[in-house]
Amino acid sequence: MYILLFIFFIIAMWLFSIYLLSYWKYVYWYAFLNLILIAIYFSIIIYGGKSLWGYDEYGLGAFFRLIFALILHTIIGVVFAIYKSYKLKKNERST
Repeated sequence: MYILLFIFFIIAMWLFSIYLLSYWKYVYWYAFLNLILIAIYFSIIIYGGKSLWGYDEYGLGAFFRLIFALILHTIIGVVFAIYKSYKLKKNERST
């Protein structure tokens, strides 16, 4: 149950960042690059192997690295969206 709530929260935060940037002309690039970065994170974490992460008997290290990468990526994306939205509104008011 908590996993579904967590996934819903992450998706909601990502959609909120897209909403904040809806006036930006590069919003589609932003969404596309976010999806590409998440795919790269996941592929490195999952397929990194023992040489990169060491031996993980139960896979808990990989699981928590995936969660951490997703949370960190979402937080950075939302902070960027808030900053960029503020700059867009500020430029709109000045013109």
